Amino acid sequence: MQLHTLVKPAAGILIAAGLIGAAYVAYDRWHPGTRPDASAKHDDDHDHASAGEAQRVKLTPQAQANLRLVAKPLKLEAFWRTIPAPGTIVDRPAYSDRGVVAPTTGVVTKVHRFPGDTVRPGELLFTLRVLSETLQLTQSELFRTSQEIEINNEKKARLTGLASQGGIAQATVIEIDNQARRLAAASKAYRQELQTRGLTPQQIDDVAAGRFVSEIAVKAPRAIGAETKVHAGDSQTPGSAGLDESALSFEIQELKVELGQQVQAGQTLALVSNHQALFIEGRAFRDETPLVEKAAKEGWPIQVEFMEKPDAGWPRLEQEFFIQYVANTIDPASRTFAFFVPLSNQ
Repeated sequence: MQLHTLVKPAAGILIAAGLIGAAYVAYDRWHPGTRPDASAKHDDDHDHASAGEAQRVKLTPQAQANLRLVAKPLKLEAFWRTIPAPGTIVDRPAYSDRGVVAPTTGVVTKVHRFPGDTVRPGELLFTLRVLSETLQLTQSELFRTSQEIEINNEKKARLTGLASQGGIAQATVIEIDNQARRLAAASKAYRQELQTRGLTPQQIDDVAAGRFVSEIAVKAPRAIGAETKVHAGDSQTPGSAGLDESALSFEIQELKVELGQQVQAGQTLALVSNHQALFIEGRAFRDETPLVEKAAKEGWPIQVEFMEKPDAGWPRLEQEFFIQYVANTIDPASRTFAFFVPLSNQ
């Protein structure tokens, strides 16, 4: 096949294509009424866009029933913003753990309770043999003062009759009364000193009668109190409302002394614990500070969820939870701050 036989048809196709293109370019001139108007197309696109922005989906009653749609009028209500915060149960300072100290200098002669034992307030823990010179001197002074009070009273009884008959001056009787008041004040001071040393009222009376105390019993501490409900803004210190001591018990955690050891006044003999009054220590981030402070200031109740199984056997907590105080420092490692919620251990 020769080359010129192929060129001719190709040239014909190109020429025809050129004529069609020229006719299309000059279409507006030879047939202006049939080509679509560009402005009309623009307006149509604008209408479609407006319709798209305001699109609505109409559902039949059956479709609404299938989707369970309920239409209600708008109502203005308060919205509570909640934040989750992790927390742990911790001991409450000055309530959970306490130290038992020696009231005076002495030697431990008996240990009545050991770690793991449970004791009630007022039960005997230790017996100390007194070595304190101050305590011995106080006992001697109380006994001497008691004897002087008896002598002064006998003297007053003898002279009162003579003074009424004019046998002695009335000023003598007045001086005896003044001496009686001075002795009574001294006796009261000595009794108070012995009481702070751990002696019972019966023991103090025995000292006044001349029966000195050589051993002191150290007992479990009295109850400070436990909270039942704490409200923000209460003037009363939370947990100081009082507690029935018959329901309170301490556990001996640790002994700090040994049998036969000499101890000084104020030295810790043992550590005891009572976990009836505890704290929930929550942790929150810095940007949550305003919400936590607001909840503490306004006394808003908070919800506490314990990570315990339903069948764990713990009784239901019948108390409301409130933030007692917020820590004023931020942990540099976790970038969180602590807030504390009182907890009554059921």
